[in-house]
Amino acid sequence: MLKIRIIAAVILVLGLAYIFMLIRKRKMELKYALPWICAVLIAMVVDGFPVILFWLTNLMGIETPSNALFLIVIVLIICLLFLVTVVISRQSDRIKYLAQTVALNDEQIRQLTKELEEIKHDKLAR
Repeated sequence: MLKIRIIAAVILVLGLAYIFMLIRKRKMELKYALPWICAVLIAMVVDGFPVILFWLTNLMGIETPSNALFLIVIVLIICLLFLVTVVISRQSDRIKYLAQTVALNDEQIRQLTKELEEIKHDKLAR
């Protein structure tokens, strides 16, 4: 049992280090990394103090700690999935707005270029 907890702790520390590396290299923003950091820290606390898992198991009325752990992990995954869905929805709205703005700007550039060409043509004709 101790060997599994040590392996889990090493994996969690490596995962946390990877998240911080992504933040440092600006491949992930802190606001999107915070839920992952919290999840890893919670997992580290439960790994370090398994009594917490047994206490939660009794509190929820679940027979085995492994079932409680699976339930907690599933709930965390659903929360993270919901968070990602909200972020994607927001980004989709922003992308649509930017695409519309770019299209309007392109149209204005085309009109101004056409007007400029007409002015140049009129000056040359004089």
